Amino acid sequence: MKVFFVILLVVSFSVGAACDRNKEDKSEELSPIYLQTWDPTSTVTPVSSPTPRPIPTSTFTPTPSPIPTPTFTPTASPIPVAITPEFALDVADVLASTIESMSNVTTYKYFLEGEAQLDAGGIKITVPLAAEGIVENDNATASFSTGLMGLSFLFESFQNDDRIFSKDPASEYWVENSNFAVGLISPMFWQERGEGSQILSLPYEIRELSPVGEVELFVSQQVSDLTTVGLLGAGEDAHFYEVADVNISIMVDETHHRIGQIYAQFTIIEGGLFASDTLGLPGLSGLGEAEVAVTVSFSEYNLIFDLVVPEVS
Repeated sequence: MKVFFVILLVVSFSVGAACDRNKEDKSEELSPIYLQTWDPTSTVTPVSSPTPRPIPTSTFTPTPSPIPTPTFTPTASPIPVAITPEFALDVADVLASTIESMSNVTTYKYFLEGEAQLDAGGIKITVPLAAEGIVENDNATASFSTGLMGLSFLFESFQNDDRIFSKDPASEYWVENSNFAVGLISPMFWQERGEGSQILSLPYEIRELSPVGEVELFVSQQVSDLTTVGLLGAGEDAHFYEVADVNISIMVDETHHRIGQIYAQFTIIEGGLFASDTLGLPGLSGLGEAEVAVTVSFSEYNLIFDLVVPEVS
């Protein structure tokens, strides 16, 4: 019993010593904790929080494309040609020089195109007109074509001095006649008393000055006493037609004073007679006036064509 008590006492002492060592080890391992005593009279000083600085965000600003500025191109205004007295004298000089120059021309070609509108009781019947010819010294030749209601007609003619020949369409023989030869411009057309000289004697005004050296002249008033049928042909019967309301414009080469083109508008009072006897359309003989508009172009001055007078059967 005594022995058991001694053993129990030794075990208790050993356990107590071990607990004391654990407490010392823990006290050495843990840091001391200090508790602050709150003072109720003290004032809390606020600590300013740092103001966050905004981080700049790079903003992309697109560069605007330049707006093209339209270029203004000024429109050239037509410059009116003022006819001063001095310039009017120049026009007269141009016409006088043209009359002289054309009267000395020996050869040329011409082309005619246009139409005639005949009055059929208020209804207009249109007849086409076309011709091409050559004038060489005292000779001239031409080929004229027209048509009506789908039918075409061709007339060939030749002039030697005062003699006029026509080619028969059926037999193709040349025959001499003194009638009007449609489409044939006479060799005397530009001579002193020819109808071309009369055309150039009208009171013209300037319409346009061409940069290529041409002058366009036009008749400033309607003319009723001029026979312009000579533009459509030659022969004795040409003067039998009464012509009215003539308007003409001409193109003149300012350097050589030669005619480049003639545009003519006129009215043939005996339009039905003209269509029947001249154009060879007898079915139109009973019609009224014929309003004619033609353009005649002249070219190839003073060339050699070697025209031969046809043999008459």
